[in-house]
Amino acid sequence: MSKQWILVAESARARLFVRAAPRGALREIEDFDHPDSRKKGHELETDRSGAVDQSHGHALSDSREKGAAQRIEAETFARQLADHLRTARGRNEFEQLVLIADPRFLGMLRDHLDDATRDCVVASIDKNLVGESVERIKDEIDDI
Repeated sequence: MSKQWILVAESARARLFVRAAPRGALREIEDFDHPDSRKKGHELETDRSGAVDQSHGHALSDSREKGAAQRIEAETFARQLADHLRTARGRNEFEQLVLIADPRFLGMLRDHLDDATRDCVVASIDKNLVGESVERIKDEIDDI
């Protein structure tokens, strides 16, 4: 087996592991944090230009889609992780890649991978295991 990286991610945090042998021990090599993904929508929005004055009464309604700011931050983090993986692949730091993330974020991450990095993906698991123990993550991938 070639050197395998395992990226375990969600929209606000990711952990990167390496293993050199099938069913071998995992060693965490990096931890990524994206605190903006944890913020509430109103904390992320600095421009209230989406507020629209309603024709009846004095209330304002927000024309932006609910959750859009959080989605944008998750996309930003997915892009950053994909760029990190692309750079590492270019330096031959891994040959195989396993992606583990909650379904929505896994899709975002896949969308941002370049073709050469995507070709290294040997498995994708749509679960949020970012807060789990190394042993739990290892159990999930031992048959890959």
